[in-house]
Amino acid sequence: MFTITFFMILINLLFYYSSQPPKVPNRPDCEVYFYEAFSDHSVEKYWIPTDSKNYTGAWQIEHTEIPQTLPNENALVAKSRNSHSAISTKFKKPITFINQTFVLQYEMRPQFAFTCSGAYLKLFSDSNFDPKKLTNETKHILMFGPDRCGELNRIHFIFNYFHPKRKIYKELILKSPPEAPVDVYNHLYTLIVRPNNTFSILVDNEIVKNGSLFFDFDPPLLEPREIPDPDDKKPEDWNENKSEWKQKKILNPFYFMDVHPHNFPPFSGIGFEIWHVNRDLAFQNILIAGDEEAVLEWNKNNFLPRQKWQLESYQEEDEASKYHENSKNDKKVKVKGVKENLEIVSNSFKQLFEEFKYQMISLLVGLLILLFFMALCCRKITQKDQKMKES
Repeated sequence: MFTITFFMILINLLFYYSSQPPKVPNRPDCEVYFYEAFSDHSVEKYWIPTDSKNYTGAWQIEHTEIPQTLPNENALVAKSRNSHSAISTKFKKPITFINQTFVLQYEMRPQFAFTCSGAYLKLFSDSNFDPKKLTNETKHILMFGPDRCGELNRIHFIFNYFHPKRKIYKELILKSPPEAPVDVYNHLYTLIVRPNNTFSILVDNEIVKNGSLFFDFDPPLLEPREIPDPDDKKPEDWNENKSEWKQKKILNPFYFMDVHPHNFPPFSGIGFEIWHVNRDLAFQNILIAGDEEAVLEWNKNNFLPRQKWQLESYQEEDEASKYHENSKNDKKVKVKGVKENLEIVSNSFKQLFEEFKYQMISLLVGLLILLFFMALCCRKITQKDQKMKES
């Protein structure tokens, strides 16, 4: 019995190594202005839920649901249903992008359903930004990420543009936004804004929308050079049969040609301020950087292998569950129970091995040596008994 158990452990070890998660680089090969993986509870010191009224949604740093993209994966999770939830952090110093590429990305996973919820990020610029006072009225400079409710499914890209002549902020909303995935796995949302005022939105490192800051927003970023003259009125005796009356145009006093709208104001903080029907929305790996190529290469070597491992893990579990569901007789039910128990033992052992790898290897080597000597002793005793019987 001991020998059988020991060999079951060895088989589990072989299975463990054959299903190892990918080894991935932790950071892109470029300057990173901000990165948050939510890997442990220390982030709770500076990621602060709002104290504002009506924001009742709970936040938690915890392991994500299986299948994960890595073992023991942590995320920032919006726990509640049907809630306004807000949490954010203030940067140690403002992050500024002047005439350089701006890259913002993060992972979002709706762990049980994504039917009606906002899951977008907001970037703030007020130097007095206070996470404890965050509400939907808090002025944000940029908003990016998925938002779905029923048939309405979109990836927002909204930015508030300061008009230097009107002395106000204009909220510019992306026209024809792309749709977000609606399954329950990790997806990577990336926004790239370039110094030539073009932008790209990517999902899982694939471009889903290209555009221009000048032409793809409503209202348009630039106002017309000329506008109708409000003082020019159509004469009462104008004969429309002879010609169509056209209102005169004048120069727009608020016209302003901005060739650098990509230069956003300094960012002072980042966070989530959302309404969500669905529970357990998981967020992780928020990144702000300035090198498009380096980030996309990192995504290729970090996110995509992790996503592949997650999907493959799901397929294995799905096949196993289908087998169990199709069990119809008592024998299959018993086998199902045995397999489930073995799976529990297997998962527990794998987790134990992950945490105490070298100690476990030493123990197994010791057990092998012990088994060898036990077998040797048993053989000698058997031979001695045989000789005594013969004599």
